[in-house]
Amino acid sequence: MRIISKLLSKRVLLAASILLLVLIIFIAVVFVNIGTIIDNNKDYLLTQAEKSLGRKVALGKIDVKLWGGLGVRVSDFSLADDPVFSSKNFIQTDGLLINLKLLPLLRKEVEITEFILDKPAIEIIRDKKGQLNFSGLGRSSEPTDKSTAQPLRVARLQIKGGDVHFVDQQNGKDLRVSHVDLAVNDFDFEKPFTLNLALALLGDRQNVSLQSRIGPLGALNDPMQIPLEAAINLDSLPMDKLMDSFPLLADYIPSDVGFSSPLTAKLNVSKKGNEVSITQIDMKTGIFASNKPNLSFKGNVQLDAGNFQNVTLNGDLGLNAIPLKKLETFSLIKESIPQNLSMDGNSNLTAHIEGNPNNLLIKAELEAAGGAFRFGDQFDKAIGIPLRLKTESRITPKTITLETLELNLSKLQMKGKGEIGRGKTTSLDLTLDSNPADLSDLKSILPLLKEYDPAGKLEFHLRLQQKTDTPQIVGTIQLDQVKAKHASLPQPITAGNGKIEFKGNQAETKDFTFQLGDSKIALLANAAKLVPLDLTYQLDSEQLDLANINESLKSTSAKPNLVKTINSNGHVRMDKEAMAARGKITALQGTFKNLDFTDLKGDIDFAKNVLVIENLSLNSLDGVITGKITYDLHPQPPTFDIAMQTQKLDVAEYFRANIVSLPKSIEGRINLDLNLAGSGSGWDSIKPTLQGQGKAQILDGVIIDTNLAEGVLAGMSGLPGLTNFLTPTLKEKYPRIFGSKDTLFEQLTAAISIKDGKINLSNLLVAAADWAVGAKGTLDFDQLLNADGTLQLSKNFTSILTSQVKILQALVNEQGQAVIPFTLSGTLPGVKPVPNASFLTQSLQNALLKQGAQQLQQRGLPNLLPILNQPSQETQQTAPADADSAIPAASQADPRSKSPLDLLPKLVTPEKETPISATAANASATSATSTAKPEIKSPLDLLPKALDKMLKK
Repeated sequence: MRIISKLLSKRVLLAASILLLVLIIFIAVVFVNIGTIIDNNKDYLLTQAEKSLGRKVALGKIDVKLWGGLGVRVSDFSLADDPVFSSKNFIQTDGLLINLKLLPLLRKEVEITEFILDKPAIEIIRDKKGQLNFSGLGRSSEPTDKSTAQPLRVARLQIKGGDVHFVDQQNGKDLRVSHVDLAVNDFDFEKPFTLNLALALLGDRQNVSLQSRIGPLGALNDPMQIPLEAAINLDSLPMDKLMDSFPLLADYIPSDVGFSSPLTAKLNVSKKGNEVSITQIDMKTGIFASNKPNLSFKGNVQLDAGNFQNVTLNGDLGLNAIPLKKLETFSLIKESIPQNLSMDGNSNLTAHIEGNPNNLLIKAELEAAGGAFRFGDQFDKAIGIPLRLKTESRITPKTITLETLELNLSKLQMKGKGEIGRGKTTSLDLTLDSNPADLSDLKSILPLLKEYDPAGKLEFHLRLQQKTDTPQIVGTIQLDQVKAKHASLPQPITAGNGKIEFKGNQAETKDFTFQLGDSKIALLANAAKLVPLDLTYQLDSEQLDLANINESLKSTSAKPNLVKTINSNGHVRMDKEAMAARGKITALQGTFKNLDFTDLKGDIDFAKNVLVIENLSLNSLDGVITGKITYDLHPQPPTFDIAMQTQKLDVAEYFRANIVSLPKSIEGRINLDLNLAGSGSGWDSIKPTLQGQGKAQILDGVIIDTNLAEGVLAGMSGLPGLTNFLTPTLKEKYPRIFGSKDTLFEQLTAAISIKDGKINLSNLLVAAADWAVGAKGTLDFDQLLNADGTLQLSKNFTSILTSQVKILQALVNEQGQAVIPFTLSGTLPGVKPVPNASFLTQSLQNALLKQGAQQLQQRGLPNLLPILNQPSQETQQTAPADADSAIPAASQADPRSKSPLDLLPKLVTPEKETPISATAANASATSATSTAKPEIKSPLDLLPKALDKMLKK
């Protein structure tokens, strides 16, 4: 038995050895013929791959490697695209390496340890519905027998040097990506796998890298739901090309952002469902045509993949060298930029942003020294002037809360806080506090201050509130040693001190004083309303030099133009966006143009650019002046209208004050009622526009260096028969006429009209005790006088003259007064009257003829009487014309018919009369003396000479 047992053991051992040898030989045969085995099972393998991938698979030659594991190299490999998308191949490569597990293959299962594509060409398509052509991978188009179909498992997938062509049929974009290196480990549709990717996007070198963990992919019904964990590195991506290639970005990034330098970024992405977390973002790029990166962001972003508007931010934003000119037209903000705001230069902005659009915290700092900002004519900050704005604010859909606000503008430092409403009606609640700011430093920034050249300190502490259309202000503005000047003011405003207190929609000044030149002024103002403006004011000054207000009011004499103890108070309001004011002005005394005055009073009204001073009154020149002045600022130059009345002004004082540079020509006390109108800013421009009318009366006056009565009578001395008719006795009897070179009168009245640079005098009457003058004429502003007049002597004076010289009876009118026409021409003072020689000669000749006729009748020559008793034709033509031109309102028949004294009561309402020119009077005189040597045709022609001799005897 032992022998049998040993024998059996040897046989078993031999059998086992034979079996092992056979197995070794089989394995060797299998390894030697593995290519043949795989090649013989090629169709089976393709079928399994197609069933697993759901796509057609094509293989070329298969090479097997035995070292380093079982491997198969396939040439001319291609994976067909989904026929719904394209008839092309989804993947095509010249070389495909697959490392397989051997035993699963023997069980007709495919387990890939490594899948390598060498330089593949991959075609990715998104159709118009947004579906991708690889979303159907792993789903067979034919019913699969679960007992035979096995899922595809790939331990490692690699793509080296691939080229990807992406066609987006939704927007017509075509994109190629090169140098693609992809490594996928533990790929499984049902489990997460890792994916590492590097590629060249829109360039010729790799600039995008991705390390990620993806999946499980599931059925790929919604790619946006695939879980993802990734680290992304972007190196110098050309953003301008990227924006063009990926239109989806344009939905979130404005096209006019102007990417000008490549994007460099690092970030981590985590996605679960619709929740996307982008963390550890560190990105830089250039925008607005910057030649280097000027936009940076570091932080985290949370968003909803189903709604990209739902974003939560937590990061730091940096904008360097922002070209402000670009911001004016930048689509995101141009609608919110005020129309009158213009910008230039560069600025820097840093901000920490935290939260979401419904609750966003922003800590920002703007450094804008390199920027220029101009807002209409109200704000103008040039490049180089410091500007820094620092704020911490919280923004919600309803409010902007400024938790802190710091502004440094040049040397102005301001802090604030508050809240701004974002509703349909803007609400405001801000607190602003400044340091004592130097106004001279701000004048270059605030154009409204430039023309005033301010200096001094301004400090404010204000709270601004607005919940309705009317803002509310509470706080103070303090002025300290403020100075200002303006081109219209010859002297600057200095020593401006005081405080303005605001109380809601009201305000008032406290201890507010300033100095204009050397004039100290106190201002008290109380605004019952700031919007619309409604305030009362009071100005007081002990002494105001008018030259400090206007250079033209500077005195040229030793006495300055001063107003003392002046007070003005009134009411100022805004009326339909225009300022209106009404008030009163008083002054105890003063001097103007060397003219002293007292008790100045007036009411001031300013509305619609028209200044009216009414109820004006003052005492001056020992009399009273009253009136109304209207000054209209609308036209250029402005126009004025003056209604003036005077009572008993001393004309001598007027000339003595040297108000105008004219020689003294008249004295007396004047009563005047005059209306004047014109335009201009100085006398030379006013003169040609001046026009007006009125009445004048001068009492107990003197016409300087002109003796009307004596001049007219003396001018008659050369006429026939009147050589020495002004006897010494006569002159002694009337010293007021013959004892002075001036005209002494009791009353002068005239109706006045001004036009075309001349004063037209009508119904000019001058009356004294023994004579009166009636005249018409013109007086220009240089005192050039042209007038025609008539001298009428009193009955007593006439009686004495005619008793001495009988022939003068020819000049006596019905009232027993001698009437003598004359002309007055020349520059005052010193104008000499010239009697009308033609009229006087003719009148005296007629008188002599009548006397001669009477004597001839007595001697028996009655037949000559009818002829001699008729006035000559020449007398009929000349005498009435000359007389009528000289005596206003006199009888047309004879200039002697009425006395000028009878017309004096009518001066209260002077009648309008047409002046008769001096030419007519001169023509009369010429016609009377046109024949130098008259021809003697009859003895009667010698009568005047004979009678003259007789009269003289």
